[in-house]
Amino acid sequence: MGPSLLYTKISLAGSWRVSLSGQCDKIQRPMCNSASRLTIQCRLMAPEEPKNWDPDLSRLWLGFSNLTGVNFQGSGVIDGSGSKWWAASCKRNRTNPCKGAPTALTIDSSSCIRVKGLTIQNSQQMHFVISHSDSVRVSNILISAPGDSPNTDGIHISASTNVTLLNCKIGKGDDCVSIVNASSSVKMKKIYCGPGHGIRLEFSTTA
Repeated sequence: MGPSLLYTKISLAGSWRVSLSGQCDKIQRPMCNSASRLTIQCRLMAPEEPKNWDPDLSRLWLGFSNLTGVNFQGSGVIDGSGSKWWAASCKRNRTNPCKGAPTALTIDSSSCIRVKGLTIQNSQQMHFVISHSDSVRVSNILISAPGDSPNTDGIHISASTNVTLLNCKIGKGDDCVSIVNASSSVKMKKIYCGPGHGIRLEFSTTA
């Protein structure tokens, strides 16, 4: 098993190719002429202990922002090691305080993004958030967590446009897909959901 990754906020500029492979202890960034790529062919493990988390990054594990034309690909696994976070949830035990928890993978304020082939599992809370982004295509990914894991939404789309979800298998403890905050032009095909609460649409209206 490779080393645990505590929290990572990455901004890629220009044309980069990032490869995570083997024991996940090497990151290679050679220049290339095609679209930027981030290839994961290993298991990325988050630390298990909530107390080890930076309070300034309490809602983030792997976060990418301000990207254009980046392909996330590979057969790797992003594992949030969420069991201790779930045990501390107020939904599991009402005597616990209600707190937010990290999202396994976040793509924010980006455009022309492709995500293909990855597995995201056991997130501390939401598995995959697409926020304030345009032209995002997600295909052939697997999202998995126990059916009783609290607040573990599969794919959460917020304030984003032109998002396509294709051939995704999602099974966890909350919404398989949630679409909120004025998102538009979201297309879904061959979404396999279960266990989970299905697809949630949340619209705001003005008088």
